Amino acid sequence: MNNPQTHHEYSAENTRPFCHSGSHSGSNAAEDSSVDKNGDAFIGTVLIVDDEASNSEPLEAILTDSGYRVYTAANGLDGLERMDLVTPELVILDFMMPLMNGAEMGRRLRANPATQNIPIVMNSGTSEDMVRQNFTGYDAFLRKPYKIDELLSVVRNLLESSADKR
Repeated sequence: MNNPQTHHEYSAENTRPFCHSGSHSGSNAAEDSSVDKNGDAFIGTVLIVDDEASNSEPLEAILTDSGYRVYTAANGLDGLERMDLVTPELVILDFMMPLMNGAEMGRRLRANPATQNIPIVMNSGTSEDMVRQNFTGYDAFLRKPYKIDELLSVVRNLLESSADKR
């Protein structure tokens, strides 16, 4: 999407960039700021991990327009690398991706004490039963295609629930 506020960082493993929707393109400290360039607070920070730009770009735009700071990665390996740079409050994982699928990334997030409590939304065109056979540690499941209001409701509820636990 042509978002003038998007910052692209290229992954070594993939020519598709990590994207950051927001106004910060400098240091990690700037990326971790909870305020955009206009001084408005972000509702929360979300990492979208999906190998299909046709899925992640609209999702990124919807969440950005709704007040979230959004980062994207093209697969599980890129997503884990991104987790070393920013700390999202919620991760949306596609199930089927090359190099590392969403189930494996989810297992790694749950095994790491620093990321084990970050809510995970599994996002797939496959059935939830298929996802559940490979990974059970997710907090919500959205089957593609889904409605925008359903997505926003799931994201909002998980972030509110997660904030209540802190």
